[in-house]
Amino acid sequence: MGRPKAVIDQDEFLLLYEKGFSDQVIADHFCVHRSTIARKRQQMSLSPVRKRGERGPGTVHNDLPYYVETFRLLKHLEKHIKEEARIVRSEAAGQGNEEAQVHIYLRSWLATGVEPAPVPHPVPEKYAKNALRPKSENVRHLLDMEYHAARAGLAGVPGPAIIKLAQVYKTADERTKSDLTRQAIAEAGYVGVHETVEHVIENGLTSYDNWVELWRGESDTALQWASSR
Repeated sequence: MGRPKAVIDQDEFLLLYEKGFSDQVIADHFCVHRSTIARKRQQMSLSPVRKRGERGPGTVHNDLPYYVETFRLLKHLEKHIKEEARIVRSEAAGQGNEEAQVHIYLRSWLATGVEPAPVPHPVPEKYAKNALRPKSENVRHLLDMEYHAARAGLAGVPGPAIIKLAQVYKTADERTKSDLTRQAIAEAGYVGVHETVEHVIENGLTSYDNWVELWRGESDTALQWASSR
């Protein structure tokens, strides 16, 4: 008994083709082999959207660190991110919403790729004396060291939509590229340097706001403890 024939909705196929999606991207969408889509396209007398020999950034590997793969993609896509971010910031400025402008600026900054901070080499000994009755000033110094140590393990990255954008940016229509770029900016955040592509796709990124809130909570707890000693 042979393998069941793949069912591909023709209207949906045409919609993706007209958006400029390549055979491989459409095949991924329908969970079929690329050759199946190529045959379907040839039966409909449609030309391939990608010219022979034209190459994109290549395959994104799910088992590699997300920040490594996205930094590689940004070599091809950074100008798209920066231009769309400029437009989004301009739109927010036109609405007069300062808070929205700040959030958009931060996300667009992360979306262009922020390298992990340098690994610090602090000497906490002088701030850790008298641990049972610590001074609040010393606790603040120790918290600052902890913060910089944690940042050394994080990179600022665009959201997972950048993976789809990398697959279609040479062939897709302008609206599709704009939508995917905006999505990558809206989802931008921090990622641990060892977190894989697969992990991020399943769990998402840590937003700038969540990162700030986490450290504010840690600081408040530590300072309250110190003041109670």
